[in-house]
Amino acid sequence: MEYITVNTGTKIVYIEKKMTEAIVRAPEILTVPEGDDNLLGLSIYQGRLVIYYQMGDKKSYSCGIIIKAGGEAMRGIPAVTVGEEEADPSSLTMLMQGVWGKKSD
Repeated sequence: MEYITVNTGTKIVYIEKKMTEAIVRAPEILTVPEGDDNLLGLSIYQGRLVIYYQMGDKKSYSCGIIIKAGGEAMRGIPAVTVGEEEADPSSLTMLMQGVWGKKSD
């Protein structure tokens, strides 16, 4: 399966290409006071709310990957760098719908 690879500053995550809505350069992400630890913040993309999830330890990112969703809000993953890769799905574990991480043994 083909994935977009995302370096979050701490780890590499794999996003299914078919689940990718857009890659946005330098998204404006607004923090949420007293939000959950895994919540980086909120942004707007084409008039829709994007909830960005913190998957690394960096506070600034060069881009954001927006993941297709069925509801009003979309999900986003902030990225330091982005690439492409094919990976064996059996070597990955689901982090959220359409987003995967390498299994640790």
